[in-house]
Amino acid sequence: MNQVATLHKDMDQAAMAEMMGFSEPEKQEGGGSSLPRLKVMADDIQGETMVKGKKKKTVLVSAGAFALEVDGTTIYADEVHFRCFMQQFFIKRWDAAAVSDFKGEDGKPKTGSYLHTIMTPKQWVDERIDDSGGINCGKPAGYLDNFSTLQPDLKDLIRKCGTRRVMFGEVTLIDPVDAEGNDVENAGATPCTYELSPSASKAMVPVFKQITESGVLPIQRVISLTNEPQLNGTVTYYTPVPNVADVDVVVISDEDMAQQTTFVGYVKSWNARIKDKHHEKLTSKGKAETPVDDKELLNELGADAFIDVSSELD
Repeated sequence: MNQVATLHKDMDQAAMAEMMGFSEPEKQEGGGSSLPRLKVMADDIQGETMVKGKKKKTVLVSAGAFALEVDGTTIYADEVHFRCFMQQFFIKRWDAAAVSDFKGEDGKPKTGSYLHTIMTPKQWVDERIDDSGGINCGKPAGYLDNFSTLQPDLKDLIRKCGTRRVMFGEVTLIDPVDAEGNDVENAGATPCTYELSPSASKAMVPVFKQITESGVLPIQRVISLTNEPQLNGTVTYYTPVPNVADVDVVVISDEDMAQQTTFVGYVKSWNARIKDKHHEKLTSKGKAETPVDDKELLNELGADAFIDVSSELD
């Protein structure tokens, strides 16, 4: 059976094109500025247990486990199932000298903060405005074919400017536990964001390629995710191990389309916030220009894209 026909019952051609990101949807109200974040534990959660009358330390939740806050409580699992509705890319860099939006105990803004760019559906974008009033969090635009000849401080800055993949979708934690290691009720499919570092992002490319080459959209498949440790000197970090779960192809529902609108609203809200901060910083420096019209910005960024993996598959 033609998989395209199973996308959504009673969907006309224009609606299918809009869903796939080939046309601009009508302007939606709201923004969906907050979504649960699927995270990866960098360290063990340790506790104590009694062994022959003596207290012994034990691992309650292992490093590398996924973590998701649901209704104010964080639950953990070594494996999750993820349906990816869409993905976006942005640049992120830690700036130790930046003034944070958060305040310390003394009531003064904290020093040290991440810089962020707007999100775009394509990974390879020459210029993204950022919330410091600059471009690409300081990373030079375009391809650098003379990296070895750059000044050491610029090299270091470029290395710190990681392009992050953000997957928007629904996650189901498999055999979840709480921070005490106790089994908890499965919360079911939960809408969330899943931000991946550059190395973690690369690990997702093969499974997206497998799915798209099978003739369906990523939203129509469930991806099984676990994590494996990697070593960089003495530092341990984790990258995902993705596989297509052994479940049927999913037919896109009305509820999925409504959820997709929420994800699009999140991206629009993110980009509007970055744009406002960008303009604010330029204004403070006396370099402000007229802000880009919202509709023009969305057209330029393609923030309504359903999902785009083509830039990863070239």
